[in-house]
Amino acid sequence: MRQRLSREPSRPPPLEPSRRSKGARLVMLYIVSILVALVITAILVIVVGGSPSSVFSAIYRGSMDGGGSLGQTVDASIPVVIVALGTLIAVRAGMFNIGQTGQLTVGATAGAFIALNVDAPGPVLVVLALLGATAAGAVWAGVAAGLRIWRRIDVVISTLLLNYVAVQILAYMVSKQSLLQEPTPPGGEAGGLPQSALLPGSARLPHPGQYPSFGVSSGVVVAIGLVVILAVLLSRSRWGTHVRMVGSNPTASRRFGLRVAAVAGGALVISGALAGLAGGVMLTGSVYRVQAGFDNN
Repeated sequence: MRQRLSREPSRPPPLEPSRRSKGARLVMLYIVSILVALVITAILVIVVGGSPSSVFSAIYRGSMDGGGSLGQTVDASIPVVIVALGTLIAVRAGMFNIGQTGQLTVGATAGAFIALNVDAPGPVLVVLALLGATAAGAVWAGVAAGLRIWRRIDVVISTLLLNYVAVQILAYMVSKQSLLQEPTPPGGEAGGLPQSALLPGSARLPHPGQYPSFGVSSGVVVAIGLVVILAVLLSRSRWGTHVRMVGSNPTASRRFGLRVAAVAGGALVISGALAGLAGGVMLTGSVYRVQAGFDNN
């Protein structure tokens, strides 16, 4: 038996896919996803009696036809990228945060309050507004994290329901002149519009270039910087290792000595902080005021 086993050729260990093959697979995944989305869109347009070619042509003209359209597309993608980074961190830790809309709304509301009420030099005011937005988003996600740790309430439920509370907070803030409501113009009806006043120019992120020329908010620098920093932290740092361990197997992580609740709850708070920062970047970089539906879903 020993001789038979010794004569059998040893099988080489299975080869792990190379980085190049992983990258090619990822690119193909994106291409297939886009094609599937276009096919589904075309089917829906045909069902309602429309022309897919005219719809796709309008999408192209509005998003990529010329420098102005391309710049607006990049501007619209900046808060999406920042929110997606927070979502990635939460999911890696096994926390499914679906309350980014509320966290973004609360963050933008806090940023607007700071920008409209704090007397500070322009660059300092922008930084304070962004920090306030980040802190507000973190606190809002911290509510869900605390409910999960202390009361075992599922974060999917808590983050979802907190979205509606955030919308009501915004509605209340823009309905009070003492808080955020736009001042009533002379001779106008008392009460003003249910929106905040426009941010002063000193409280806005620099935006080189304007439509119809190419122009992008400097918030793109914030988004790219966060992508690089978080990519390094998630793959190279001890914190990133702990986040991945907790998300993959919380039981084994607990036996290994990790504080699973702290790591997972912290990931949810960071996710909310990034969503709040996205609201601050959107406020100071493109919309310049808060009102119902300012986030465009």
